[in-house]
Amino acid sequence: MRATLLQWKRSKSINMCAYALTLYCTLSIGPSTLNALDDTTDNTQVLRSVEKAFTQLADKTRRGVVAIVTYQSEPSADGNQSSDILNQGSGFIIDTNGLIVTNHHVVANAGAITVILSDGTRHIATIVASDYRSDLSVLSIPQQNLEAAVLSDLSHLTVGQWAFVVGNPYGLAVNDGHALFTAGVVSGIGQSLAGLFEEDDDRYLGNMIETDIYLKPGYSGGPMFNIDGEIIGIATAVLTKEGQAPTGFAIPMTQQTKGILTTLSQGISIQYGTMGAHSRTVAEKEAKALGLTQLGGAMITKVAGGGSKNPSARAGLRRRDIITQFGDHKINNADQLLDVAAATPVGEEIEITFYRKGEAQKTSIKLVDRREMNNDRPRDSGPRVAVHMLTWHGCLLIEATEYYRDLHNLPREVQGLYISQIQPNTLAAMSSLRTQVFITKYNGNNITTINSFLDVDDQVKHGIARIELSNGEVVNVNTAMHENVLATH
Repeated sequence: MRATLLQWKRSKSINMCAYALTLYCTLSIGPSTLNALDDTTDNTQVLRSVEKAFTQLADKTRRGVVAIVTYQSEPSADGNQSSDILNQGSGFIIDTNGLIVTNHHVVANAGAITVILSDGTRHIATIVASDYRSDLSVLSIPQQNLEAAVLSDLSHLTVGQWAFVVGNPYGLAVNDGHALFTAGVVSGIGQSLAGLFEEDDDRYLGNMIETDIYLKPGYSGGPMFNIDGEIIGIATAVLTKEGQAPTGFAIPMTQQTKGILTTLSQGISIQYGTMGAHSRTVAEKEAKALGLTQLGGAMITKVAGGGSKNPSARAGLRRRDIITQFGDHKINNADQLLDVAAATPVGEEIEITFYRKGEAQKTSIKLVDRREMNNDRPRDSGPRVAVHMLTWHGCLLIEATEYYRDLHNLPREVQGLYISQIQPNTLAAMSSLRTQVFITKYNGNNITTINSFLDVDDQVKHGIARIELSNGEVVNVNTAMHENVLATH
């Protein structure tokens, strides 16, 4: 059954929270004390001690949590917006001068935003900056000397730890500002929701905290605390499957998350680097079969989009290449590659290690802004055909789709891969290949797509590649020279 991602539902709570904590406390003390706990009075004292810890934590954390109400439009002349509510959610204070964090989806498309503080006062909020991809937003209210939350870090978090979420479920905190408090545990770390979105949905929710906390509509944007009252995550989403209890997820408070919040707090939009390629995780068994020295990696499944600006195409990466190292980061799965690439400054040159046909190779890549790639997509109302490309020994090959032919006025009667660019001092340049012609055959095989080209190329490890061009020329490329050519420039 296909999973459904909702932004406002949350998972079923554990009902034995206080009992479990009592049991933990009981098991943590020595044998002599255990005998004394047989007395009902002593048991009650333990329970009261646990209860006091919970109430103190609730009191401590609720003061920095806010309720958020968004409206479809600006308030009317009489200030009445009650029938114009768009969304309700939660947030928390990160700066004493009125900066507040919430989810992007809580405030998206809002005509007006009201923030209710823990003392019940209401304030009109403005969006300092908001980021759809990370689902984070920073708001501002004209207040000072507020109590800011303390942020923790994912590196201090382990599965099984207590977790507490404070927020505005069902809008119950809107009237008096008294946020509600609920408890549970951290069920998992490093969970990804990326595969649950539609293909054109550019959100990235990876490395999420999974929890069994009983979260209700309105907790979105609310903080998730640890037992010390530090924020470890931001309640964001829930995964529901028919016949199963829903599972809640929170954005983890990592260094990357803190960096995004710092940038948004300055009113600056976030730049996300992209490789211009899709990838999938290489399973452990598959990695062994492919001869990888590590168990895992990210296999490129498609290089497409962005035209000649595509970073992966320019770096010579192609379908079936397996990336195992990205700069200083070891890559174990596709989600990790996406995360690391997104955090890499645009324009910075990064060395990557990848495997092709069982052999380790290195190349350098300069990432571009995701928005720049997206802006290169055709915007007309007609059918959008993906343009696939491949850099092969220094020449940029373009799959000549109908759209690409029309865009560049290429002849319709010729099928093949269009040679768009040839880099100097490469094997392609030394082999007398030329631009503005089509590769029509490779070792006698008809070539119409990138995949058909790669199917033949996979069989040519080191040897002569016989390339037939649309102008009638035949060029023999000695791929055995490849290593030496790379070493000389």
